[in-house]
Amino acid sequence: SDVYKRQLVLYLCSLTTGQCPEKQITGYMFESHYDCALSGYAVSGQTYMHLAKDDYFGIDRLNREKIAIKFHCQEMISPSD
Repeated sequence: SDVYKRQLVLYLCSLTTGQCPEKQITGYMFESHYDCALSGYAVSGQTYMHLAKDDYFGIDRLNREKIAIKFHCQEMISPSD
């Protein structure tokens, strides 16, 4: 039978526009929704801190555009061996 795994996907969203134009598939795969969601919060926090120091984003842009990170755990089917 097939095995379901969850892949962590991050979105950069602007709360001023309601749009989430940038998507990042992290490559992290998880056996359970719980493990994926727990990692999603940690990875989102680390990513947000990196954006604050980034030349393209920076803390001023994060504040001005009210940038937030949304994530979800995309269920994937991988054939079992």
